[in-house]
Amino acid sequence: MLHAILHRKLDPLTPDAQRLEDAVTSTVFGTLTLVERWDLLIRWLGGPSDQEAEGTAGEVWYWPTLRTPGCVVIPDVVVRIGRRLFVVEAKYGSGRNDIAGDGENPDQIRDQLARQYKCLSTPVDQRRPYAEGIETALADCAVQQVFLVDARRIKSARRELLESQACEPRMNVRLITWQHLDRLLHESCVGKRWAADLRRFMEFEGLSAFVGFGDFLAARGLRLGTLGAWRRAAGARAGLRNAANPALLSWVDRATKWKPTAATRDKTRGRLCLDSKNVARFRPVTLWRQRTGI
Repeated sequence: MLHAILHRKLDPLTPDAQRLEDAVTSTVFGTLTLVERWDLLIRWLGGPSDQEAEGTAGEVWYWPTLRTPGCVVIPDVVVRIGRRLFVVEAKYGSGRNDIAGDGENPDQIRDQLARQYKCLSTPVDQRRPYAEGIETALADCAVQQVFLVDARRIKSARRELLESQACEPRMNVRLITWQHLDRLLHESCVGKRWAADLRRFMEFEGLSAFVGFGDFLAARGLRLGTLGAWRRAAGARAGLRNAANPALLSWVDRATKWKPTAATRDKTRGRLCLDSKNVARFRPVTLWRQRTGI
């Protein structure tokens, strides 16, 4: 959030969607850089093949302006780690931000990622100089464009990336998700307060990844074996959402152990038709169904 405020990205006049996107970007990247977890950044942005650069210090630029003749872009984050330079276009709830067509300039590049590539690949003697650190990195590093999206819109992001690559085949763009970082934090930062807070923030923003039921159950004083032993009763629709509810565990246990001695299934209504001898034995199941709404 600090960098978003310093770069005036949270101005009330900025559209809500853009402000939220910039706030998420600033919070996530700002936290990782402040605690100097460059190893996580390079694994997230560059993939497992870049783990040899772990332990190398990095440098970050937020929302730098890159300008060439007829083309201006402002990537969300530019990160240098060792001999790698990552130019990140981060998306939260939106897609690629192309510019509108201009009838007076039919050759103008409209695609956002293609425009970014042009600004990165144009020699310095043919454009305005960028920030000194970025110019040095462009000269010394292998450049990797990164398209960062919410995993919930991964299909549309893949389609947008294919369109961009068709527009500019020379681009090297890596598609990653916010949720992948959440998984890396879960695997690599156990017991770290800053990581736990960052994961809670990502969960609040809907960017958390599924990493199993262990943490969920532990927070409620339960064990994974309790959930694994639970079996859905016949006709249950609530499913696993009730499995970890302590108030229901005793009812579930009694219901799954109960077996009628003389029961038939009404195929029309989908219910068990019991004779009078089994009504008393069926009462635990009846109460459980009432409490779960099944």
